[in-house]
Amino acid sequence: MTQKYILYVGTRSLVLERDAEINAARKNAFDIVLADTSVAEYASYELTHLIQTSLIEENKAFDDILSYIKQHDLQIKGVIGWTDPSVALVSRLSNALGLPGTSPEVVHNVRNKANTRRILEQHLPQANPVFVIVNRENSIWDAIEKVGFPCVLKPAGSSFGRGIFKIRSSQEAEQQVANFYQTVRPENDPTYGFYQHEFIVEQELIGSEHSVAGIVADGKPIVMAIIDKENDFAIPIQYQNITPSLLPVETQRSILEMAKQAVHLMGINWCGFHVDLMVVDGQPKILEIGGRLGGECINSHLIPLSNPALNPYDCIMQVIQGQNPFTKDEYLQEAVFNAGTRSLLPPKAGYLSVVKGVDTISRHPSVRGFAQLYQVGDRVYLPSEKFNSYAVAYVVTQCDRDQPIGTVLDEVASFLHVEVVSSPTEDLAEISHTETGKLLNKFERLSQE
Repeated sequence: MTQKYILYVGTRSLVLERDAEINAARKNAFDIVLADTSVAEYASYELTHLIQTSLIEENKAFDDILSYIKQHDLQIKGVIGWTDPSVALVSRLSNALGLPGTSPEVVHNVRNKANTRRILEQHLPQANPVFVIVNRENSIWDAIEKVGFPCVLKPAGSSFGRGIFKIRSSQEAEQQVANFYQTVRPENDPTYGFYQHEFIVEQELIGSEHSVAGIVADGKPIVMAIIDKENDFAIPIQYQNITPSLLPVETQRSILEMAKQAVHLMGINWCGFHVDLMVVDGQPKILEIGGRLGGECINSHLIPLSNPALNPYDCIMQVIQGQNPFTKDEYLQEAVFNAGTRSLLPPKAGYLSVVKGVDTISRHPSVRGFAQLYQVGDRVYLPSEKFNSYAVAYVVTQCDRDQPIGTVLDEVASFLHVEVVSSPTEDLAEISHTETGKLLNKFERLSQE
C-alpha cells in the first residue's frame, strides 16, 4: 500500500503544540514530510523526511520543497502550515501539487493586514476601527493626524502583537514613531520583512479581546469556539486564554456573524482560521484575520478539552485533503468543560535566580499540560526587547462548567515562585532536577478516552 504523506511547513515553537501537531498526523495514519528553517529540534520525533530550507525565503523554499518531493516520489495528500509566515507558501505549494487550499490569488488578503483592512472597509466597514494605510503615497504624520490619539502603529506582515506601538499623545509621537521604525526591521525579526512597503496607523481600541477559532471547508467557515483573552498592557503581553467565552449570548452572536462574514470575504479555503476581535461598548471590531489555525494551545488543547467530541487537529487533517467532516457550521453550544491557558510570568525582566513550584503545578488535578520554558540562570526579556521571551512557563487547565476557570488558573499560577536578578551571578539558587524539567506534559486527550 502506498504510504500517505502530509506536508508540514514548519510547526509552532511551543513544545506542547508541536507535540500535538506531530501526533495529529500519526493518529490519522499519515507520515510527515516536514520543511523548516532549522530541523535540529525535530530529532526526537524520528521523522523520515526533513527538508531544511529558509521558510522566510519563500521562492527558494518553494523550489526546495517541490524538488525534494519529486526526488523522493512522495504522494502528498495535503499541505498545512502552523504560523502566519507560512500561509502564503502553503497556498503556493498546495496549488502546485493540485491539492485543496487557499488560492495564491487571495492568500495575501489575510497575510497582508493592510489588504485585510481594505477588503473590510469595502464590504464590512463596521468591522474596522478608524485607520490609515501608510505607504509611498502618504506620510505617517498625515495618517496620525487623521486617526488621532490614542492610536497604534502596526506592521502589515506580522502577527500576535509583534511590532505594535501605541501613541497616546502628540508629546510622545515623535519618539514612538522612531521606536517603531527602529524595531520593525527584518534583522530584528524575519517577520518584519513581509510587506515592508506599507504599514497601518489605526485607532487604539479599548475593550475586551477575543478570538474566533475555526476552519473553512469548501468555502464555508465553521466556528469551533470563541476565546476570551487577557492582557497585561503594562508589559505589554497577552497572558491568558479561556473557553467557552463568558460574553453575553447576544454579543457572542454578533461576534460569530461578523467573523463568518469577514472570513468569507477574505476568500480563504480548506484551511484553519482565527479572527481576533475587540469588543468595544458591546460592539465587535476586528483586529486581524489569520489564514491558519490559531496558536496559544487554543486548537491543540483548549477546544478538545472543552468539547471532547471536537478536535481541530483531527478535523484539519481531513480538511486539507478536501474533505468536510463537519455536521454544523458552529459548535459554541457544545462545550462540556471549561478550559484555560496561562503564561506564567516573572516579576520583571532579568536573570532567573529562583524557580520553585513546578512539581506542585504538575500534580494539580486541573492541570492538563505544562511546559517550563526557562530555568535558573536563564535570562528573560520584555517583549519590546525580545519577542516571546518573557514567560517562564505555560500551563493548560480544565475544570467543570460550574467552576470558574479564571480562579483555577489563579490558583495554579500562585504555586510558581520566581525571583529575578539584574545580572548573572555565581550564587544563583539551585533547585532539583524535578523542578527544572524543561517539559512536564501530562495533558490527557479526553477525546481518546
